Amino acid sequence: MMSSDLPAYRVRVSSRARHVRIQVSAEEGVIVVLPQTVDPASVPALLWKKKAWLDRTLSQFEGLQHQPPLATQETSPTLICLRAINQQFYITYHKDANPSLHIHTLGNRLLLRGHVTHYFLVKQTLQRWLTEQAHLHLPPWLETVSKEISLKHFKTIIRGQRTRWASCSQRQTISLNHKLLFLPPHLVRYVFLHELVHLVHFNHSPRFWTLLTHFESNCRSLDQELRRAGHYVPAWAERR
Repeated sequence: MMSSDLPAYRVRVSSRARHVRIQVSAEEGVIVVLPQTVDPASVPALLWKKKAWLDRTLSQFEGLQHQPPLATQETSPTLICLRAINQQFYITYHKDANPSLHIHTLGNRLLLRGHVTHYFLVKQTLQRWLTEQAHLHLPPWLETVSKEISLKHFKTIIRGQRTRWASCSQRQTISLNHKLLFLPPHLVRYVFLHELVHLVHFNHSPRFWTLLTHFESNCRSLDQELRRAGHYVPAWAERR
C-alpha cells in the first residue's frame, strides 16, 4: 500500500491493539498496527503527520544496509573481562523487530535486545555500557589513590581516547580512558599515579620521574608494560 511521497508501508490489524502504532525496522520496513476500530483508510493521513520522523529513521537504516552483516565482520563478544575490577560479564543476544538496541544488566550477565545482527550497533551499545562502568568504578579508585599520596586533583572525566590511557590538564582535570577497565589492576594504579604526579610536574622531566619513583619504585618497568598493554583491549571497544 502506498500514497504519493510516503514510504512503502503495511497495515496490520490487531485485536489486542488499543492505539495506533507505527513500527520501523530494517527487515520489515514500515508497519502500521491498527486496532480493529480504526479505519485503514486513515493511515496515509496518520503517516503524513509522522513523515519527518519516518524519513529520518529510514535514512538511518539506509546507512546500516551498506555495512556488512555481523557474519562478515568482527564477531560480537560473548564474554567481557574487566580485569581492573576482577569482573566478567556473559552476553546473550536476542533479536527482535526493534530497530535500536537495548542492553540489560542481570548480575554478571548482559542481555542485548533488538537489532543485534549489525556489529556497528552492538559495538556502540557496548561502548556506552563500558563508559557507564568506568564512571562507576574509576573515579572512586582514583580518589583513593589521590588520598594515599596526598595529591588532590580538581575533577575526573571519563572518555574513550583512541591513543591515551589518561591525561591531566593544567586545570587539574584528569581524563581517564574507559578502556582502563580491561587492564590488570597494577597497571591502572600506575596510570593513576602517573597522572596525579602531573599535578606537580606538568611534563616528563627528571623531577617528574623522581617524584613518581618516590610513589612507585617500579615505575619505569610499569611504563614499558603499559606501552604494550593494547592487547588487553577487545576490538569492539576501539573507536575507529
